[in-house]
Amino acid sequence: MSKRNGQLTMSERNLHAKAFDEGTQEKLNIYREYLREWLPVFLHAKMRVSRIQIFDFFAGPGVDVEGKAASPVIALEEIHTAVQMARKHGNNPPAIDLYLNEFSLKKYETLTGNIKSHSFVGDVNATFGRYDFPDAFNTWYPLMNRPDVANFLFLDQNGVKQVSTTIFKMITSLKYTDYMFYIASSIVNRFKTDPRIIEPLPITDQDLLRMNGTNVHGVIKDAYQRVAPKCYMAPFSIRKGANVYGLIFGAEHLLGLDKFLSICWKLDTVHGLANFDVENESIDPNAPSLFAEMDKPKKLDLFERDLSALIRAKKIKTNHQIYEFTLRSGFLPAHARKALKSMMDEAKIPKQKIPVSRECMKDAPVILKLDLRR
Repeated sequence: MSKRNGQLTMSERNLHAKAFDEGTQEKLNIYREYLREWLPVFLHAKMRVSRIQIFDFFAGPGVDVEGKAASPVIALEEIHTAVQMARKHGNNPPAIDLYLNEFSLKKYETLTGNIKSHSFVGDVNATFGRYDFPDAFNTWYPLMNRPDVANFLFLDQNGVKQVSTTIFKMITSLKYTDYMFYIASSIVNRFKTDPRIIEPLPITDQDLLRMNGTNVHGVIKDAYQRVAPKCYMAPFSIRKGANVYGLIFGAEHLLGLDKFLSICWKLDTVHGLANFDVENESIDPNAPSLFAEMDKPKKLDLFERDLSALIRAKKIKTNHQIYEFTLRSGFLPAHARKALKSMMDEAKIPKQKIPVSRECMKDAPVILKLDLRR
């Protein structure tokens, strides 16, 4: 640990001094996959905004020592692909602004050189900053807060303190804004008795009591969720050696959560939560056990029971409500459809067509039939 401006921070390690490890590469792959899903939404003719803005507050030099793309170059590549596709379909894309901040002078100089010389830089308006994070955020916040822009914020901090409760509230107040921030969750668990670590975060004493080395990232996500209960959020934990890090994702719209969870479930086909067995259930989808019930994750079983109970108690009455409950629970529409089929097969609800998908939200809600006598 070290201090900057009198505050406790992570040690000033040069995270770009060696090739990206597997965990870092996985984090960057999630970032790439989400941009690939997010950009076309606002390049489509029906969803017009005046500008698309991507803010990368801890940009680094742009590549690792082996030349592999880091977040700034990934953004350039995905913007180029999305713009080309939009033009191919006859759409005239709005302006796209890429804001890149890097405090280290050496990394900043490398970053600007890498971006300005990149063949895809012509697709964006690139703006560079060399600020401490709070200065970068406060300088660019008025740009994010304009009414006719779409924002994506990537906060790849080295530690835990930058996305404070105050900053988080400002982010979640923005319109058309999705965000993804990285957090060294293990640091919180290791130093949870140190007020200098805990103070910036919205966690409570109850959170600290139930926190352990495995669930820490989910606990932190839940704490942020309480600050913005209407926001759609999900975590993805990444283990590096003995430590757990991870991404916390948030969006203003359910579609964003659907897209993020789809990426997570491709990486973790059992729980959709992590690049390791976060629930300690030792379930291997490639080596099923003799008894199918032993391969059913407890999280999935709980989701199915809760969904069934809420439907039968008439607290969930439409397919739209099923869709939202499913995503907020960390599952995909496919999980809900399977659960509904089981309910019908077991005669808990009448057989009926209940569409649950991204597309169903474009139509009027379908009211569930619950009376088995009809």
